[in-house]
Amino acid sequence: MRVGLAILSGILCAFLRLGLVGMTVGAGMYMVSYLLTRYVVKIDDDLEYETYLLGLGTYVVTWITFWILLHTLLRSI
Repeated sequence: MRVGLAILSGILCAFLRLGLVGMTVGAGMYMVSYLLTRYVVKIDDDLEYETYLLGLGTYVVTWITFWILLHTLLRSI
């Protein structure tokens, strides 16, 4: 789920040409993934901290990669 949201936020940041505002979009989408994991998937309250941090690195790398790749492709067209 977080990888899909990272790809979606990277696409949004690139096609809307958000610049540094895209950082807010990426962070917001990560918070959406946390809320979905916590309230839709119903993760236990004991695992709240682990749920928050699990997949953070993968999310950031995927999001930045798609953002840079699509931004570069759009600029070359």
